[in-house]
Amino acid sequence: MKLKKQSISIAIATTLLLSLLTACSSSGNDGTSSPTNEPTASATAQASASEETGSGTNGKFDPPVTINTVGCVVGTELFKGDETQENNVATKWAKESLGIDVKYMWMTKEDQCSSKIRLALSSNEALPDVLFTYDQQLVADLTQSGKLMDLGEAFDKYASDEFKSSLSDATLWYKGMKDGKRYALPVLESRHQNEPLFWFREDWLKKLELQAPKTIEDLEAVMDAFVNRDPDGNNEKDTVGISLGFANGFNQNMADTSWLFGAYGAMPGFYIKGADGKLVYGSTQPGAKQALAKLRDWMQKGYVGKDAFSQGGGEAAALVTNGKSGILPGPYWQIVWPIQDVAKTNPGAEMRAHSVPSAADGTIGFRGIGVDNSFVVVNKDFKHVDALFAYLNKLYEGMNFIPGSEFANGFFEGYDYVMQDGKPVYDGSKVEGGLLDIRRNFIVPPPANADALFNNMVKLHSGVEPTTPAEIYASGAYPKETWEAAALLDQVKDRAIYNQFKGVPTPTMLTKGDYLSKLESETFSKIVFGELPIDAFDKFVEDWQAGGGEQILQEVNAWYASVNP
Repeated sequence: MKLKKQSISIAIATTLLLSLLTACSSSGNDGTSSPTNEPTASATAQASASEETGSGTNGKFDPPVTINTVGCVVGTELFKGDETQENNVATKWAKESLGIDVKYMWMTKEDQCSSKIRLALSSNEALPDVLFTYDQQLVADLTQSGKLMDLGEAFDKYASDEFKSSLSDATLWYKGMKDGKRYALPVLESRHQNEPLFWFREDWLKKLELQAPKTIEDLEAVMDAFVNRDPDGNNEKDTVGISLGFANGFNQNMADTSWLFGAYGAMPGFYIKGADGKLVYGSTQPGAKQALAKLRDWMQKGYVGKDAFSQGGGEAAALVTNGKSGILPGPYWQIVWPIQDVAKTNPGAEMRAHSVPSAADGTIGFRGIGVDNSFVVVNKDFKHVDALFAYLNKLYEGMNFIPGSEFANGFFEGYDYVMQDGKPVYDGSKVEGGLLDIRRNFIVPPPANADALFNNMVKLHSGVEPTTPAEIYASGAYPKETWEAAALLDQVKDRAIYNQFKGVPTPTMLTKGDYLSKLESETFSKIVFGELPIDAFDKFVEDWQAGGGEQILQEVNAWYASVNP
């Protein structure tokens, strides 16, 4: 399949990536102490106070309700004209349509946001009414401080039926629960969004008369050909077999190796079920040793670039776009970015998605990404929780293109879509100034129905004509190559290996986690680089267990037993 020139602007790529890329949460282990004052009012009392001042979740609040929040800026913010974070189409909509006045207490970079909140917490300074965060430990610290509202009753009372249905699985709430109370509202992401496929230079396969590999053994033959048989035809040995990046560990969104570890029944950094049903640590399983041995061999043979340990997913992907690599493991949406750039720098290049290879016995496994990785928490003293849910209900409608909603076609015409001949168009070239990811201007990223986008892409690939607003969006905003890739992933989605530990970091994780992470990272990298023998893995397992890992496993399994009685 030749990579077609898609009329997808960088703005669409940004929109897609922001909704699909899983953000990294901070560890939260900075040693700050937290006050332990208890809440002064219940969520019920606060909800009642809000009802006295507003017109409820279905109307406009009069007088207007103020929601104080903070801005944790992600990358470069884009606005139309003279708009700003505090004065833009999203804040104006909230004020004019809902009677909600959004105020920012302060703004900072994303990587500084958690620290700034912790500083306010330790200094007993005022916290925002509403806070969105990826930092699970920050949620735990705030919960322990007694400064958060139990959102369970408010969610049950004020969330729309559609919004409630999306969070009906009790396990989605685990990361923000304490003593059975729901202190953090999960903001769901799209399911399967960062689970890997293999994207191949199809023209290289054809030139070398190769088939896309089914097994890891097949893959090695393809990688060897990509390194030693001059696939780019420049008469130089200057290509690598596969683009991998280890700068952010072995499990990352792009150029990852989770499929290799998973084929051998392991998964670095995850707590997975062992043979006896109890949780074990994926990095210490025998399969991890097999995977490291393979990576070591591939590094020595030049299948993997020598810079892999200093490269994140983006840097590793550049080897493909620059024509120096023919394989890029990564999500189904990579056709939008970076794969769309391959043909620009390599005329005639063709790329296509295939399933990840299996072990010799047919086993396939790869990192499964949970949809519950970000949260909304609310100050216990906030008096207008019904206004927050009025806001969230509307955002849910827009994120999921609910028929009949004011946001059925998108959030704001001229920003994330335009109407032509009575139909919504999601082509950035048709929007004056290009498409903008308007979702960054809400106080909370709009919560998704976790399964909708992926399922719609699979349906579109099967030939279903788009009729619902959500199907029309998927058909107009994403190229057909994305549908095909989603359909491939759908065939093996049950092979995903998920982290079974969803609790807050355990006490020993907080005291020993940094040491154990460093031990793992250094040992694994030295094994792959050939600086340590393969059997150094066995010493690592012993040291991990003795250095706090055994105690962590006890704590993790105690939590697991508590939620699986």
